[in-house]
Amino acid sequence: MDSLKIVTNESSDFVSLWGDFCQLNKMPAFLSIIWLEFCEKIMRENFLRNMSFMVTKGTSVVAIVPILMEKGIYGNQFSISNGYLLPSPVVSIEATTDFRREIEKHIFSHIAEMALAENVCLYMTLIDPLSAIEQKYQHNYLLEQNFLDVSLLTTIVDLRVSAEILFSRLRKSFKPLINREMKRCQIVMVDHKSVTKVLFEHFPRLYHLASGRNVYADSEWDILFMMIKQDLGMLVLVQLGNEIIGGSYFNHSNAKAYYSLSANDPKYETSNYSGHIAIWKAMEYYNQRGFEWLELGWQFFGPQLLENPSEKNVNISFFKRGFGGCYFPIYRGIKFFNNQTRKEFIEKNITI
Repeated sequence: MDSLKIVTNESSDFVSLWGDFCQLNKMPAFLSIIWLEFCEKIMRENFLRNMSFMVTKGTSVVAIVPILMEKGIYGNQFSISNGYLLPSPVVSIEATTDFRREIEKHIFSHIAEMALAENVCLYMTLIDPLSAIEQKYQHNYLLEQNFLDVSLLTTIVDLRVSAEILFSRLRKSFKPLINREMKRCQIVMVDHKSVTKVLFEHFPRLYHLASGRNVYADSEWDILFMMIKQDLGMLVLVQLGNEIIGGSYFNHSNAKAYYSLSANDPKYETSNYSGHIAIWKAMEYYNQRGFEWLELGWQFFGPQLLENPSEKNVNISFFKRGFGGCYFPIYRGIKFFNNQTRKEFIEKNITI
């Protein structure tokens, strides 16, 4: 009988096998190789090594494991920018319950070995909500592997209804705002069929105007541009007269979409609702393409034991709740590989 084997990312067919697994298991864009490349870029000088691997049995890939190592606050970490953006391991949807447990045991044993060899102090990860829907996770399985539970909620819009029903589910105050903006503004949908560098460049410009600084380097924007070209992303631009005044960037794959980034020209911040109309037009777009789910993002209501959101994040959460989505758990976990890091982390982050 074939045993479980680890395949490192140095394997010549690693990228193609990983892509095939994501397609077969209907994974969202955040499990794609190109998204991991984007995450490497945004960590910049803190990025240490991509240690992602796959698990195979015979000729079949039975699991993929995204693992990025960075120089973090506490030392060497398996994390992304000291946060939980690193997706957790994903096991084939065809695996039986007993086989899944066997695979997970094999995966986390190997991760522990890597952590020991690389002097890694902690591992921060999340079970991607859009993959959890496909995997039918009903609980945070990370707890079974001795992770500390730091789960939150997210909002996900069910797109499997008509556009009329989607509009009826919007917050009451959003409807007249969107109808008004539809009369005043033009919408430019930038997807794999229409994208050009000229069109895309409007968004980095807006992002710089909105933030007052260069949040992402050119090489990082290039990856987001390539994701649109590969039909793993989409951009909604809002135009008023001859000016592009707002835009929202979405990632998508396998009928699952995610609201990633948004920016508005500060000159129009108080007189225009480009964010409202951009998300609504994205909902229409994905509905027309037969997508099933659109995740709008994490929800913050106030301080949690190990989470202290800003007032801005609380307000953004309220805004996202206006688009008719339902709450869905975003299972997150943190695993400490030594007690000193656990103690330091809790003392630094506890909010009560």
